[in-house]
Amino acid sequence: MPAYEYRCDDCNETFTVIASMSEKEKGLQVVCKICGSSNVRQVYSSISVGAKNKDLPIIGGGCSCGGAC
Repeated sequence: MPAYEYRCDDCNETFTVIASMSEKEKGLQVVCKICGSSNVRQVYSSISVGAKNKDLPIIGGGCSCGGAC
């Protein structure tokens, strides 16, 4: 299942919510795990995946603007 990262605008805490894509599409109701506030927003970050094996390709990293660089 995908993990979604959220930040609470009231207490500034960042936390992870694990939910199915269908739950997310239906309008997942997220509350802060620390203070219980519903004043939260999803945080998007880029990831970088690399291979330690020299025979495997390096994948990911670089641009974090959705491929429009």
